Amino acid sequence: MESQNLATVSFVFGCLSGMKKFILSGLFICLSVTVFAQVRQANGNSIGAAPNSSAFFDASSSATWNLSSNVGKGMIFPRVKLSQFNSFSVGGSIGIANNYPTLFDGYMVYNTDSTGVAGLGQTQGILNKGFWYYENKSNSLTGGTWKPFDKENIVNDNILFVSTTSYSVLTDDGTLLIDVPTGGTDVVLPQASTSNAGKILTIRKIDKDNDILTFSEQIKYNSTDSFTTLNYVRSIVIQSDGINWWLIN
Repeated sequence: MESQNLATVSFVFGCLSGMKKFILSGLFICLSVTVFAQVRQANGNSIGAAPNSSAFFDASSSATWNLSSNVGKGMIFPRVKLSQFNSFSVGGSIGIANNYPTLFDGYMVYNTDSTGVAGLGQTQGILNKGFWYYENKSNSLTGGTWKPFDKENIVNDNILFVSTTSYSVLTDDGTLLIDVPTGGTDVVLPQASTSNAGKILTIRKIDKDNDILTFSEQIKYNSTDSFTTLNYVRSIVIQSDGINWWLIN
């Protein structure tokens, strides 16, 4: 039954990952939308309240849906072209307890792009069709990274396109293609500690401007000399020996 009244619908969607696959476990989404007859419910089944339930949204308790072979068996997401998705539509002060406190961390979409990168935040690899989620551990709406649920079909798994003023290198990063914006980009490298010994990173400055790429750690290129900035198009390969980062190529 289509809702004829102004309503707020909230869902939470959770997922588990393992063996390089994400298993969708439970129908939970954290979306809040004001709806005028935009959300439809199979046969108008309203299950009712679930006092003190650990599940934020429950569609498993409908006898009608459970006993049916075809009705009420799944959820259809809106489609989005992530390459054109360039802002989160929000109102009021965000990042507070009652208004998007996680800055859309865990936000999930169904993407229809088969190439390119997302219009905001970083993108793990290159866009392909399917479910993607926004992992945001930063203090900014645009500081997160879009990641695909299907890791087996990811294109260029360890390649990341960066175009922000600051980026902290993650454990699974392999290649960073950095389009340095006006004002420069600060790249926070992990410390060249024992736990990172042997880690290799490929970093390329892809823009043709003189904006500066600045590294948080010294990168040694001989026994006495090192550098922390790059302001022209170039690829560098660096590796940690457990004490220092070294320019390998």
